[in-house]
Amino acid sequence: MGQFLKLCKRENFNSGSRVFKEGEHGNEFYLVVSGEIIITVGDKEVARMRPGMVFGEMALLDDARRTASAMASEPSFLFPFQRRFSIPKCRLLATRS
Repeated sequence: MGQFLKLCKRENFNSGSRVFKEGEHGNEFYLVVSGEIIITVGDKEVARMRPGMVFGEMALLDDARRTASAMASEPSFLFPFQRRFSIPKCRLLATRS
């Protein structure tokens, strides 16, 4: 797992910072390492994502626009996993195990 996370960039979000907006095209999903992310649809809060939880994956799986918005409710540290995370990188990890 440590080798996998070394391939990922890290992103910090301040309280009130937007991670993504409903309707945007999604190219990544996120793992919450610390902090809390509020998920909203329109003006309605639908979930709170805490450490160990992932969000934003539906836009990747469906190749669709975001169906919700995400905003940090407190300082948050996330690992984004991008669509372009390539098969060669996954093979590299497999050969190191």
